[in-house]
Amino acid sequence: MAYNKNAATEDTVGYLHGALTNLFKAKLDALLALIEEDPAAAAFIIQGKDLQVIAKWIETNGITATPADEQKASELTNQIRALRERSKGHVIPFTKEA
Repeated sequence: MAYNKNAATEDTVGYLHGALTNLFKAKLDALLALIEEDPAAAAFIIQGKDLQVIAKWIETNGITATPADEQKASELTNQIRALRERSKGHVIPFTKEA
């Protein structure tokens, strides 16, 4: 196996990935806050280039969304939903039903 002494470690790449994600999120949060204050400002404060970079980041990272009507609940989701319904805000024991 070849070794590249200049290659970044997995931890370093993970840090960079997380940092960039946090920066994109902070930028979008700030833009959304400004737009909520003044919706007309959207035409002036949003840069197409910024949105393209963020959209590319989302695509590169394989982030997708499933429409709500196509989402299937997992067994765990169904169990949690049933527990919530049965508990009606009260604590209930975690026992397996017969």
